[in-house]
Amino acid sequence: MFFIRMTPVQKTLIAANVGVYVLGNVLFSSLVIAGIPMDFLLMKYFALQPFDGYVTMGGIEFNFYPWQLITYQFMHGGFTHLFFNMFGIWMFSAELEEKWGSAKFLAYYLLAGIGAGILHMFISVSMGSIAPTIGASGSLYGIIIGFAMLNPDRKIMMFPLFIPIPARIFGIGMMVISVIMGVSSSDGIAHFAHFGGALTGLLLVKFGERLPFFSLARKYFRFGIPSNEDNNWQNRFGGYDSERGFSQYTSQSYYTTTSTSQQEVKTNSSPKQFNLSELDLGGTKVTQATVDAILDKISKTGYHSLTEQEKYILTEISKRL
Repeated sequence: MFFIRMTPVQKTLIAANVGVYVLGNVLFSSLVIAGIPMDFLLMKYFALQPFDGYVTMGGIEFNFYPWQLITYQFMHGGFTHLFFNMFGIWMFSAELEEKWGSAKFLAYYLLAGIGAGILHMFISVSMGSIAPTIGASGSLYGIIIGFAMLNPDRKIMMFPLFIPIPARIFGIGMMVISVIMGVSSSDGIAHFAHFGGALTGLLLVKFGERLPFFSLARKYFRFGIPSNEDNNWQNRFGGYDSERGFSQYTSQSYYTTTSTSQQEVKTNSSPKQFNLSELDLGGTKVTQATVDAILDKISKTGYHSLTEQEKYILTEISKRL
């Protein structure tokens, strides 16, 4: 059975982007302060402006501010722009958040967008472009590359081809097309921001754990899905023993052992009770044997080997523990 689910940061990002779009393009467009439309002020202060100097539009100076590297990611110029970016986030990000945890995924998303913005700003200066930049496309390209690197053989079908393409080929193709379009096209789209987001994503997947960003995110921002890279999945379940299975955590009580000098002491613990027979996911009953098999699979081949349904089951069980 195919489960459609959304993860915490994924839902928040989509809601934030839609909310900002409604504010800027619907509500604020009719508000005027000192003769200046509010949506114009949003563009001035929160869209990504060029590094060098400012752009004058309607007599208003458009300057670069550091926070724009974050805020521009949540602004969109039209419904089509918003829809396709949000569709891409919905399509590719849930699996990354489930694998990395919510804190790391959010850091990855924002950093990909920042990298996209910085590369675009440097290149746009050399090409003489002075237009403000908005949109989550750079972050989305980072997500796509992250997905492709973690699932290189996963088949992807995208409009209008509808031909199964391995994720690694899809990711490489997106990067190559971005560069070609950036050099040859004058369509007003920040193609080098797309490439910058993809390149930043690639570097973060390869080398990100050597930098402090992800570890700091996991340390100070504890929300949503915990990171299995910090063994938080195991901690969430109390630890997994492939010999004893999941039943040790759902029984009336279980034993933990600690060592004091040379003496082993057994202590009785009482974890939160959870009855698997009560769990019904989309009409499918989850049994003890199902969960034991999933956790045994993690023990043998790692979390990445799980199917979408198995990951969904673990996510739902973790919410109830």
